[in-house]
Amino acid sequence: AYPYVTLDSQFVNDEDFLSSRMDERLFYLNVWSTYSGQAQVWQIMAEIDARLHNKRLSLATGTMVICRVKRKRTNREPDGETFMSQVTLRILTQH
Repeated sequence: AYPYVTLDSQFVNDEDFLSSRMDERLFYLNVWSTYSGQAQVWQIMAEIDARLHNKRLSLATGTMVICRVKRKRTNREPDGETFMSQVTLRILTQH
């Protein structure tokens, strides 16, 4: 059911893992909505930003030290009714 959010992909920059106790992770989220106009996807993206921005959370593999929204964009899908927005999160985790 609409609206919903999916995890598109993630990228882990752990090239300095042996010399660093932190990893940089990029998460790409997709927000889907059939609500008329873009208001609902922008509202959901704002909620993602507000709930995660600069929060410290304990994870199974360490602690999320910082989370920032790097990019937001939205576009109408070819069906003319669905909007899909993309949110890029930059997360630093500490081991």
